[in-house]
Amino acid sequence: MNGVAEPWFRWEMDLEGTIQGVGFRPAVHRLAHGAGLHGSVENRSGGVHLVLIGPEHALHRFLEILPDRLPVHARLERVTVTSRTPVAASAGSGFQIRPGTSESVGRISIPPDLVVCAACLAEIMDPGNRRYGYPFTSCTQCGPRCTVLERLPYDRANTSLHRFPLCRECLAEYENPQDRRFHAESTACPVCGPKTVLLNSDGTPRDDQGMGAARRALGAEKILAVRGLGGFQLVVDPLRGDAVQALRRRKGRPHKPLAVIARSLAVVRSLCPLTRPQEDILQHPSGPILVLDLPCLNESGGWGEGVMPTGGPARTAAPRFCWDLLTPDSHTLGIMLPTTPLHHLLFHPLAGDDVPPFDLLVVTSGNRSGEPLCMETQRLKRPWHDWALSLICSCVTTGTSCAAPTTPFVSSRTMGLRSGAVPGAWCLKPCA
Repeated sequence: MNGVAEPWFRWEMDLEGTIQGVGFRPAVHRLAHGAGLHGSVENRSGGVHLVLIGPEHALHRFLEILPDRLPVHARLERVTVTSRTPVAASAGSGFQIRPGTSESVGRISIPPDLVVCAACLAEIMDPGNRRYGYPFTSCTQCGPRCTVLERLPYDRANTSLHRFPLCRECLAEYENPQDRRFHAESTACPVCGPKTVLLNSDGTPRDDQGMGAARRALGAEKILAVRGLGGFQLVVDPLRGDAVQALRRRKGRPHKPLAVIARSLAVVRSLCPLTRPQEDILQHPSGPILVLDLPCLNESGGWGEGVMPTGGPARTAAPRFCWDLLTPDSHTLGIMLPTTPLHHLLFHPLAGDDVPPFDLLVVTSGNRSGEPLCMETQRLKRPWHDWALSLICSCVTTGTSCAAPTTPFVSSRTMGLRSGAVPGAWCLKPCA
């Protein structure tokens, strides 16, 4: 303009909202780098602390466009600029994501576990990908959040994943600003991440291991106890009446409806016509259970006319859908879609697995009726040592139990039923 260089400033600011565990810091890093700004961003116990260094007009512009560049699961509620200090133009040295600190800056919202994204799902189903069949695949846009958090702020060192140092390839992804796993705190792979082990009911390892063995157990009318995120879940094939009855008897739940997970939205549509709002609910990132009226199911407890499972010839020849065992005295069904890679891998066979895909699986909390959700393997085995259970136990310890939110559909309105879930972010105020 007149040849005089624009003055530079160092702005420090505290940010609040749902901005930890949602890819916020990587998004800020990319935005600042693209704007030619210097500084740093770090998680703190009560939010995110941001330092920006650059020309004043660029700092103003950054704050103007930031709300429109947030990751899909992020929500920015407040920006408080705490200092504006003039600096020399040479004061900048790039932009960094710094390790989090326990210093409190305000209120922080912790997101729920996020449903596996399409990119991660494609990886676990791709035989040529290094994460093929890996049940703990995640990135900045999906995976465990509140259930693996041990303390604030949300950094890997403060989650149960800190027990699993990243391998060379995962570390390269974690440090690459152009990678979707850039500072993905829950990232892992078969080389460096948690493993699964299939156990007998007495706690001894089974001779056959892997997801194929677990799926064979389900096809053989076994009750599978899956220790995934948020505690144990009990899983049976709803086409196996004896397994459903055994589950009810041993869980002490003779009449309360049992919810199911459907392999895909197409399977749900084959059961009952869906409206667009209902489909949107089923596909929500929080993974809710939708309570639906199913007029297509006949009174005898089988599939309605023209409606059959879609898993192929071997599955259509299986026993009829046990409608009366799942929802006694009711024509409604609680149904949801798979939320984690582990769920998807229970439905879909991998290479060498001859068990056809399951269309539906009964999935219920791993506890007796009236008792808290079971979190530990020993606690599950002690009261139920006589069960014919197979166990998939992840080595990831979960500090927070979590069940799926339940959403009945009434006309065009929805209403949450289950309070034990995390349908949205947890808003926390750090202790003084």
